[in-house]
Amino acid sequence: MTEQPMERTPYLRDGLLALASDLRQRAKGETAIQNDEEFKVRARTAEIAELDQAEEAVLAELAEMQRRLDQVRATRAESRELLADAEARALLAGGAAGRMVNDAVWAEKQAAARQVPDEPSPAAEPPSPARPPVPDTSGSTGMHSLPTRVDGSAAPPPPGVLIARTLTGLRRLGDPLATGVDAPDPDDTPEETTR
Repeated sequence: MTEQPMERTPYLRDGLLALASDLRQRAKGETAIQNDEEFKVRARTAEIAELDQAEEAVLAELAEMQRRLDQVRATRAESRELLADAEARALLAGGAAGRMVNDAVWAEKQAAARQVPDEPSPAAEPPSPARPPVPDTSGSTGMHSLPTRVDGSAAPPPPGVLIARTLTGLRRLGDPLATGVDAPDPDDTPEETTR
């Protein structure tokens, strides 16, 4: 004989009820775990959002620093160009100033060299008086001046000139002292004179 289904019904119902209760308990546990994990997810999401904002802030600060760095570099390059230009201008100005000083000194020297004094300096020595021309005693037709003293008076001729003048005068007079020939004695006879 077969067992009737009605006899198993109480046991099956109790088992199903127990299984349903266990499943509900497990569901609650899983729900708690889910809620915990969702909380962690939300926390991590918020943290990541905060990190993203911090990264954006740091990137913005880096961009600003890069902009300032580029500005500093550009200013430095411009300053170097201005410095080089100023140095070149200083060199040119120094050379021009040196040339101007040299030209001024040259002009002053030229002006001093070409300056004509209005009055003679009192310390200057008065000009010597003109020396009168005298006949040349050497036998030439030229003329020469007699020597003079500092005060302008005529100085005596040198001994050689005086001797030359004396011999020239004696020669013109036929004196034997100048010619080297004895003059005829008026008391001598013609024969003695010939001898």
